[in-house]
Amino acid sequence: MSLLQQIIERRLPPGVVINGQNDWDPQLRHRYEEEVFRRMLLQGSIGAGETYTEGLWWTNEEAALEEFFFRLLANQGAHRFRGITETIYRLRACLTNMQKGKEGKVGEKHYDKFSALKDDLLGSTGQYSGAFFIDGAQTLDEAQLAKMRRTAKKLKLKPGMRVLDIGCGWGEFARFLAEEFHVTVVALTISAEQEKMAKEHCLGWCVHIYRMAFEHAPEEWYGTFDRVVSIGMFEHVGTYNYNAFFKKARALLKPDGIMLLHTIGSFRTKKYGNRWLHKYIFPNGVIPSDEQIVAAYREYFRMRHWEDYGLDYAPTLVFWYRNLVAVRAKVENLYGPEFYRMTVFYLLSCAASFRAGQHLLWQIVLTPRGVPPIQYRADW
Repeated sequence: MSLLQQIIERRLPPGVVINGQNDWDPQLRHRYEEEVFRRMLLQGSIGAGETYTEGLWWTNEEAALEEFFFRLLANQGAHRFRGITETIYRLRACLTNMQKGKEGKVGEKHYDKFSALKDDLLGSTGQYSGAFFIDGAQTLDEAQLAKMRRTAKKLKLKPGMRVLDIGCGWGEFARFLAEEFHVTVVALTISAEQEKMAKEHCLGWCVHIYRMAFEHAPEEWYGTFDRVVSIGMFEHVGTYNYNAFFKKARALLKPDGIMLLHTIGSFRTKKYGNRWLHKYIFPNGVIPSDEQIVAAYREYFRMRHWEDYGLDYAPTLVFWYRNLVAVRAKVENLYGPEFYRMTVFYLLSCAASFRAGQHLLWQIVLTPRGVPPIQYRADW
């Protein structure tokens, strides 16, 4: 056994054995063992993700990759594989505003490409955020519809209202609001493909789609929206921009309006994300802590309701993974086998993170600060 392998094995959690017999045990391609060990130790998540994508290691059962990561995270083992590359990235993220002026990068890198697969992976609702599994027995579509209905109830919509949807994806939620509640929706995305598909999907409804970074919303929109909603977009904003985000949202909202923020959350306060996810999936993405969110909004808003259903995100991601497996041939024909393995790594590692409680999923209802405060009751 080499010195590198001994170092790696000491950092693995109990019950995980290199080239072992369990479904979740990592298997290493012969003659590449030392390269995998070296890259994991030096590069952290980049080394782990890239060597998996290249087919240099795998688990006995592909779906058991989630269990491998769960065991690693549940035993606090992830921090032991940080590596030099990860450390340099974190230092850079702490010292610079990595999101400013680069809002379109994630659209080009991920959402444009993902658009070709979204119907196959996400189901009929097209929701690319955590679902709401009320009883654990729902299908993915049922759980996503439950999430959309619950979100809409929190907004307390009335016919004729004007709603701003920040980070609208492919327009499904915007159309849902217009169709079910007879409101007018202005929806923003930074992806060219999402803009195109959202316009097609919302044709004939009171929905207006714009490809625009949220910070560029024009001043003539100020004070014109009864409701502002953002689902799964805040993770792209970046810690140096949180205050500006809420300041802009408050400017756009009417004094008696309601804002709902739906975002992945973290117990840890930090200014950086996962290095591998940053490079391959969500450029410059950062998961906010509750402390960071409160510090950013309290000058402009009052918090009226805060709900977590992070444990529902793990089954959501597993559903997406199963859908990916069902169309593996299509994915590999479009983008190649490495893209398929990269997506497997992304979905199952994230599922393990939610299952282990490393990340949460929050819906936060806010109303503008003022005297007297706006009356708001959670009566759904």
